[in-house]
Amino acid sequence: MAFTVIIALNLGAMTQDTINKKLKMRQQLIDISVINMLKARGIQIVTEHAIPNHLSSGPKTAKELAALSGLHEASIQRLLSMLSSHGIFHEDEKGTFSLTELSELLVSDAPCSIGAYAKTPDAYWWNTIRDLD
Repeated sequence: MAFTVIIALNLGAMTQDTINKKLKMRQQLIDISVINMLKARGIQIVTEHAIPNHLSSGPKTAKELAALSGLHEASIQRLLSMLSSHGIFHEDEKGTFSLTELSELLVSDAPCSIGAYAKTPDAYWWNTIRDLD
């Protein structure tokens, strides 16, 4: 109830349809600016640590991937779960991870691989736009 009141105060005298439209657009901007940034950084991290390469031989648990990559088990679990929720990897009911058609493209020796591109440091991309402000 309090959330609705706050929205009404922030959006003024808009109709419910207008409020719903604005909230949907707000979520789209959040997805673009935050969620996509997290996905991009997550893809960069897993590619830097060869997670797609490790999964190319078959499904693995976060514990197995942590041992192979040197990453923290709980952190890799959270990261891969987040990426799985966006279809980049697959997580089964037992918490085992596997490649999807998307993540197959991150395997370094896969046809049409973008693994090297995905590992490009953040600084490279930010340097292309840093002088805009």
